[in-house]
Amino acid sequence: MVQHRALVLGSTFATKMGDSATSTTLSSAATALAATMSQFWDKTRNLILYEYGPVLNGKYSFKDTAVILGVLHGYAGDGLYSYTDPKVLSSALEIATSFLIYNISSVTHDAQGLILGIPIGRYPEDVYNGTGTQANGGNPWYLCTAAMAELFYRASASYTAIGKISVTGNSLPFWRYFSPQANVQAGKSYPANDVQFFNMVNSLNGWGDAFMRTINNYTPPNGRMPEEINRNTGAPQGARDLTW
Repeated sequence: MVQHRALVLGSTFATKMGDSATSTTLSSAATALAATMSQFWDKTRNLILYEYGPVLNGKYSFKDTAVILGVLHGYAGDGLYSYTDPKVLSSALEIATSFLIYNISSVTHDAQGLILGIPIGRYPEDVYNGTGTQANGGNPWYLCTAAMAELFYRASASYTAIGKISVTGNSLPFWRYFSPQANVQAGKSYPANDVQFFNMVNSLNGWGDAFMRTINNYTPPNGRMPEEINRNTGAPQGARDLTW
């Protein structure tokens, strides 16, 4: 995704600089790369894979927050795995809910009674605990949780700009989980003047806020955020000040 975006931006820049030959070369490479991206979609898992091929490093779930980061940093505005792509939304659901394995995910409200989002890690099979490795040692990361929040905010902004939300079979599970009150159906589109559109966008913003509240809830009083949040206690751990 990031390579594709770099080629698209490079082609645009070359055109501005009057170098049509380089622009054509980069644009052709971007088109060729985009044509391979469908290989990452696994329709049986309703998931964009972080890689295609054999399992890497024991990631048997094939779920990895790298996919979310790829969309955030690599979307080139051309419709290829956009923030509102049904395949991206279904992947976000699969990835986010895979981290309900963390014990602290059962903490659903902060001290003020406000809803917390799911604490997001790198991938469910992660064994790195911030200083070494151990069985079930992976933890939520501040950065990964923020990435999920950003995706929800970007999706909300995109739908608001479009003025319509179209629900597909792929995206329906996402909406049923994150916006059950909207009671949407696959194969239908909901315009901006529809109460269901309002509920869906409101849910995206609300969940974005909830993910950010999770970060806030586990940030030490001095504001210094390390690498990870202990999956059992909520204590900060890992590389000091990595996040901030």
